[in-house]
Amino acid sequence: MMLAILALALAVAVPDASQCPGSSTQDTDACLADRFGEADAELNRYYRAAIKRLREEREIKSEQTLVQAERSWVAYRTSECGAVYENWIGGSIRGSMALKCQIRLTRMRTYTIWLHWLTYMDSTPPLLPRPDIESVLSPAYEISMQGFRTALAGRMTAAIVAGVLALGPSQAQELPTDRQLQTAFGSVYNHLGLMEYCMGKGFATAVDVANTRKSVVATVAGMTVTPAALAQQAVGRRGEIVGPQVIGVMDSSNPARPEEVREGQTMSLADNARAQKSSERTLCSQMAEQASAVVEAASSAASDQ
Repeated sequence: MMLAILALALAVAVPDASQCPGSSTQDTDACLADRFGEADAELNRYYRAAIKRLREEREIKSEQTLVQAERSWVAYRTSECGAVYENWIGGSIRGSMALKCQIRLTRMRTYTIWLHWLTYMDSTPPLLPRPDIESVLSPAYEISMQGFRTALAGRMTAAIVAGVLALGPSQAQELPTDRQLQTAFGSVYNHLGLMEYCMGKGFATAVDVANTRKSVVATVAGMTVTPAALAQQAVGRRGEIVGPQVIGVMDSSNPARPEEVREGQTMSLADNARAQKSSERTLCSQMAEQASAVVEAASSAASDQ
């Protein structure tokens, strides 16, 4: 259950602290709404400049097609971000996710208008400055490890984090290090890969995988996912467990703790099932139940903020 607790513990830190460090979901949504308003105002400024240029150059047909394209794009943004909102309908972060979608698409549209209608083929300077695009193509909503640990500390005690990451007693009053967090994220992605393996074997459903993926998204939201973490997901798809993590249900009565795969260890799900005197099907079912519980609990925790 260690992985499930970790996912739930980190899920409450979903709001993007680097962009909108609100103390509640409502504060974050209000901040993101302001950011969207700024992005939309910038888009309108660039759009009006493009229309002005086409009128001055008497490009009537081009002006008409741009107007139609803009109307179609606005409809697309509404539909696309509405779908994002619906995907997160179970929790209060749905508003934040939809607003981030609107901000991202709006900034990308502003850049597109600048590129096609406000620049020239020769050395003539563009009519307006090049708008920001890097922040929506690279990790625009990334927070630093230190910032993440600070946000984490504000939502749960260091002792709980220490227990989740199985730190030693001497570390019980310290927040997890960068390496420990990255190790934990690698385990989370490996867990997702294992669930995909389970689905491939017919021991889990697409809903189970979707729930596990939502747990992962909530856990690592706002942080850079390393190639190492994605590599561990690929290992999980082959049915290989990468520690540290617990597979199935912890059995405190068994001192051998066969359900626990420690850091640095790798074990196949089949071997782990045999060690627990269980089966792959049973372990997959237990992991699916845990993922569902984490998603439900995370949504409940977010709605209580």
